[in-house]
Amino acid sequence: RLALPIRFLIGEKDPTAAPEALSGLSAVLPQGASVAIAPGQGHSPFAEDPAAFAAQLAAFREAVR
Repeated sequence: RLALPIRFLIGEKDPTAAPEALSGLSAVLPQGASVAIAPGQGHSPFAEDPAAFAAQLAAFREAVR
């Protein structure tokens, strides 16, 4: 059992994982999890738009402090 915050970040156009699948997964985790969708991005949001990825990461870090 994980006892730490979890956020899934998925690209809106990711061909390998549907955002709704992660929403379902986050609902069954014991503590829940949040899902963030990177608009217009595919499987690698960190590489496709590093600045937007860093902003998502920073916002999550601040939210769990």
